[in-house]
Amino acid sequence: GSSRGGVMSRQLAVWLTVACYLLWKRALTRGSFMPKITVLDNSAANAPSKLSVGLSLMQTHAVYARLLLFPYTLSCDYGRNTLPNITSLSDPRNAHSAAAYSAAVSLLLLSLTQVVKKRGSSVLEGVLWMLVPFGLASNILFPIGTVVGERLLYLPSVGFTILVAHAIASAT
Repeated sequence: GSSRGGVMSRQLAVWLTVACYLLWKRALTRGSFMPKITVLDNSAANAPSKLSVGLSLMQTHAVYARLLLFPYTLSCDYGRNTLPNITSLSDPRNAHSAAAYSAAVSLLLLSLTQVVKKRGSSVLEGVLWMLVPFGLASNILFPIGTVVGERLLYLPSVGFTILVAHAIASAT
């Protein structure tokens, strides 16, 4: 109903406000309040070139997608060289990144289509629960002290569960 749309609008406004604040803080401080992230903590953020940083971070996002779908072979420490940096566009691991990003964009487009067609917002809610918390821990807005950490998937897994529940409900 309309009250559900109002709740969604308020949630979206809160998330956008938080994201804007974090971007504004980063612009003002130029990262000076950020701790120094060492190569031992996050090798992707310290890769040798901007291309390598980008490709390596995209690889970590593919690892997170795999962990959501198939949480097997967990690790207590994803430190240096657990995930070797990607230094070339021809590296075959880039296919995993492309698949993960394609799935994320497809889910986002599907959720927006569902909302526009007034079929409910549960898909959008699931996508937002996945992407917003993950965005804060993804090393995109600011570097964090780890390259991958399963604990960073707690809130995104709520969104994943919403999407699975929606898929099961739609199939029955």
